[in-house]
Amino acid sequence: AEDVASAAAGSSSDGNRSGLPDGGRGGEDDILFMQRMGHWFIFKSVSATAELALQPYDEPSEVPKGDADQWRRLGPRIKKHVDGLAGAVQSLLDELECERTFYGQAWERQGVGSDH
Repeated sequence: AEDVASAAAGSSSDGNRSGLPDGGRGGEDDILFMQRMGHWFIFKSVSATAELALQPYDEPSEVPKGDADQWRRLGPRIKKHVDGLAGAVQSLLDELECERTFYGQAWERQGVGSDH
């Protein structure tokens, strides 16, 4: 019988210290799990980055249609908002290119293709 310390440490009487059913040899289930975790990580990371970048632009100024005086008065604020939003989108595009350049090959080696 296995002792409690060995079981807690992930080792068994057959020398399996990984705690995985196949001894950590990278079976199909392990590879599929890793690919799914890779997709999840990328999704969560990209979503959080986009949310942070775009959050300041969630509530644009509203101007009634046909109210030329309001448009003139709020014009600089609206332009600043649009310019800031364009900058945030550009930063997300730059982040995507950085991810492709620096991490894309590593993800592909792990079986997470460029479609992630």
